Amino acid sequence: GDLDRNLRGYVHVSLNCLSSALYLRAINQLRKSAGVSEVGALYLTNLLCFIPVVTALCLRDEHTSVLAFQHAADGGFQIALFGSAALAGLLNYLVFLSAAVNSPLTTSITGQAKNVVSSLGGYLLLPTSAGGGIGEDRLVNAAGCSIGLCASMWYALLKYR
Repeated sequence: GDLDRNLRGYVHVSLNCLSSALYLRAINQLRKSAGVSEVGALYLTNLLCFIPVVTALCLRDEHTSVLAFQHAADGGFQIALFGSAALAGLLNYLVFLSAAVNSPLTTSITGQAKNVVSSLGGYLLLPTSAGGGIGEDRLVNAAGCSIGLCASMWYALLKYR
């Protein structure tokens, strides 16, 4: 929940939302200008990002930590790593597909709805020891998520009238 009222957290979440919206917009423009499919746009994006990401990893000296990881050779770790990478790739493809089929507003609202449902589920279904359960603070957070969802739906309604 938002019990800390941390400005740094608000800034990070806001920057994430802004960069996600700009990313989806850029993907649509890339698809239109290059005349490629969702898979083609995903491939081009990965090609364009590969060198900057590897450079950043090397400049921050993270590659030495990765190479020194003690469980890197474990079969279970490798299966989990491959599974996580496959799920991330699938998620990225589905985001591209969603951006191609839906408007940015629709994508934003469905993302907000997903966040609200998962937050409400966490607040109401998890045990108190895990930060869930029904309590005064959690009900206030759940109400805040619900208000945010209602505001998103109201905006969509006004936008398409």
